[in-house]
Amino acid sequence: MRKLFIIGMGRGENLFSLLKESGISLSCAVAVRSLPERIKRNLETSGIKIRPLEEVEKNYAGLSLGDLRKKIAGTVLGSAEEEGEAACLLPGRPWPGDGLYQELLKQAEKSCCPVEVFPGEDLCSPVLELLQKEDTAANFSRGVTWIDALCLDELREPPRGELLVANAAGGYVLQKAKEVFKMHYPPHHPIDIFKFNGAGEPFRAGSVRLDDLDEVDNLHCWTFLRIPPRPYYYLGDMVHLMGKLRSPEGCPWDREQDHQSLQPFLLEEAYEVLEAIDRGEPAELCEELGDLLLQIVFHSQLAAEKDEFYLWQVIDGISRKIYRRHPHVFQNEKVRDAGEVSLLWQQIKDKEKGGRPRDRFALPSGFPALLRAQKIQKKASQVGFDWPDKNGALLKVFEELEELRAALEDGRKEMIAEEMGDLFFSLVNVARFVGVDAEIVLNRTVDKFIRRFRYIEDQVQKRGGDFKSFTLQELDAWWEEAKKTGI
Repeated sequence: MRKLFIIGMGRGENLFSLLKESGISLSCAVAVRSLPERIKRNLETSGIKIRPLEEVEKNYAGLSLGDLRKKIAGTVLGSAEEEGEAACLLPGRPWPGDGLYQELLKQAEKSCCPVEVFPGEDLCSPVLELLQKEDTAANFSRGVTWIDALCLDELREPPRGELLVANAAGGYVLQKAKEVFKMHYPPHHPIDIFKFNGAGEPFRAGSVRLDDLDEVDNLHCWTFLRIPPRPYYYLGDMVHLMGKLRSPEGCPWDREQDHQSLQPFLLEEAYEVLEAIDRGEPAELCEELGDLLLQIVFHSQLAAEKDEFYLWQVIDGISRKIYRRHPHVFQNEKVRDAGEVSLLWQQIKDKEKGGRPRDRFALPSGFPALLRAQKIQKKASQVGFDWPDKNGALLKVFEELEELRAALEDGRKEMIAEEMGDLFFSLVNVARFVGVDAEIVLNRTVDKFIRRFRYIEDQVQKRGGDFKSFTLQELDAWWEEAKKTGI
């Protein structure tokens, strides 16, 4: 009958006594993870059959940490299947948050493999005591977050207080840890390394920059990383700042605002984000995205003051919507291309609305005309009402252009206006076919016109500043100069 033993190694100094007292047959396969060389040699000398799990990690490099946990646990249980009995040695008791410990219990239960746990000594308290003793700057008032290195893919946001990472061993695990931390901390952020020595006492082994974390070696399962709080604002701080601005002791202007008065600012910030994207300047885009985020926080604060909804509900709502509307990513739905994704999105959206009849062409009234035209055409296309390719759409442009010419000859203003609208609509359709946003490209063209006309203004200014002194041909020549210079 197969059986799995999980043995807590405590601080490591009494490991052999613990193994002897446990009564476990030392001939069974023992899976271990990143043991110090001295302990590994002693185990082998004692005749214990070892299966180092760091070798398993090398075989599965490229997996997410979650999948790596599953593969390692599967390897351990595979040893129990092959040998009849297997033991997995884990540091500490092990603590309940140990990723491999939890995965072993889960897989063992699923495969009906009996598990017996021999707890060792807790490691968390000695590390905290050492940190408190050696670093007077350590602030526990904001809390302490413990996480296992193999569970770092669960770290969605940085904690406000101290972050301590257990079992930080193995080059691949450190590489994945660096990837996770870079989402939350700057490259120069310090990371302290703590280890347990041969006597079972914790000590500070050094400190590295986040950028150099994956270059650290000689780490074992009795290694902890300490990531101090970052000196930057969090989303929660932003909510707090907005609450302060809206308080009686806050800013008079902010206190006067409501959803309606903020509408122009929301639109303005959105357009400034688009402009920053066109400029291609990451720092500028970063700043403008912050300004846009401020509008979202501001509106959420206004709603919170009336107990209508809170920012966490905004974030939770959109996150759940993303999950529901991407079953081809988060579930088992199959799609062939982006077109099927759009159709599936709309089907899920209709279902969420309770299957009620909907106006296919319902759009916000404030949409610019070009954007509205593009959206309407896309909705019609989703049910098959569309040209087979861009050539049909382009021929329609020439057809509408000819009808506009005829209307101009006729001279009736209402007919001219109608045909001009048809021409605009046809041009938007061509833009949609070639993957161009009509609203954005027209704005770019307007900006280009402004730049070139300013060049003409500069030339006129150098020559007296009176446009009436120059012919259209002369003005157009300066336009061509601006064009040739790339303005």
